[in-house]
Amino acid sequence: MNVEKRPPPFDPGENFRRRGEMLMTAKRYEAAIEQFLQWMAVDPESGWPHSRLGICFSNLKKHDDALYHARKAVELSPESAPYRFNLALVYYRIEDYDQARIELREALRFRPQDVQTRALLGWCDFYTNREKRAIAHANKLLAIEPDNYEGFFLRGASYFDLGLFDKAVIDLDEALRLEPEEGRVHSWVGWCRLHQRRWDEAQYHFESALRLRPQMRRARDGLLETLKARSPLSRWAVGHVRWQERITKSRKTIVQVIYGIVAYGMVWSLLGHLSAVAWLLSILPLLLIAGLTDTFLLPLLDGLVSWHRLGSLAMGRWQRYGSRVLSAMLLGGVGVGIWGLVLWDEVIFGAALVLGYLLVMYVQIWKPLYRHARRKMALYAGVGTLLAVLLAVDLFYLDPERATWAEAILENMIGAMAIWSMPMRRLIDWPNN
Repeated sequence: MNVEKRPPPFDPGENFRRRGEMLMTAKRYEAAIEQFLQWMAVDPESGWPHSRLGICFSNLKKHDDALYHARKAVELSPESAPYRFNLALVYYRIEDYDQARIELREALRFRPQDVQTRALLGWCDFYTNREKRAIAHANKLLAIEPDNYEGFFLRGASYFDLGLFDKAVIDLDEALRLEPEEGRVHSWVGWCRLHQRRWDEAQYHFESALRLRPQMRRARDGLLETLKARSPLSRWAVGHVRWQERITKSRKTIVQVIYGIVAYGMVWSLLGHLSAVAWLLSILPLLLIAGLTDTFLLPLLDGLVSWHRLGSLAMGRWQRYGSRVLSAMLLGGVGVGIWGLVLWDEVIFGAALVLGYLLVMYVQIWKPLYRHARRKMALYAGVGTLLAVLLAVDLFYLDPERATWAEAILENMIGAMAIWSMPMRRLIDWPNN
């Protein structure tokens, strides 16, 4: 007896799903979104097209749309672990680690052995300074899958943040054995070797990371620090800045007061015939600037490193050329200051002080991570430069014979702008500002 086989029931959304998945794999997210939207139109009760739309919008950095669709998927199927994971991934990418952690715990309730969910939960703990919890998640992950690269990477990174560099290197080397072409792990190993003062190995791993991922900022910064660390002067400067970052605010104030007393004592001993009040008003803004070493010495060191054969690898074009200009300005300002001291000329020495103020503002232009912040700091430094030009015109053209209170006011306005340039740079250096 012949039984006629019936074809499987036609799924109108299947073709849209297949095409969308192919386009998503090819990273053509805009085209994939069109397919998933058509899939959603013919199957409105399914959470899967919403979940895929959430990932596509997240990859395009359209976070509001990504959150809407990822939440809709979970709303349609609350017990779906994949939908929970995708929603957590969207939260993770916008750095909302607490919400991501909630969704990942729910996902683990339905799939407790899922290694991807466990790894992402560990990274959420890592980025919220819960390194011990992250290590616990890595241990559970490796118990499920002993050769899981992400588990060794997560545990090594957590040990690094805890300052346990020997343990960190063991796990990170194991991660590299499993994934030898992973640039992120090379970068972490490089930082471990840098802290262990093994400069050659650190340089090798940073170069490897940049070969695999040329724009990785962490690897660039590490290579730059490695090149600096080979010089005793650089090691002292970098160590001094790190020490200033670690001490409390009250102790840092004491350090700055000591800087001020020493610097003012030097100026008074060399130029004692000048008015003490005028010189105190002139030099005070420069002395109050937080972290003098970070503001003046490190740009000079960056300028020297930029001429190294690896300078183009360790520094971007903006950072490389900017550091050269700033180091030239610093050397020029020091030269002008020495010239003013030799001639005992307060106008020349005052010009060196103003150049120092401008240098502080110019340093803040290339420090920010985000381009919008650089533009704003460039505008801020431009206003300071305009005031410096007005001061120069008043000094050398309008009234070259004697100093005036107008000149003192202009000079101290530039100094005040220099002081406020650093907190302003930190305030605006955010992606949403």
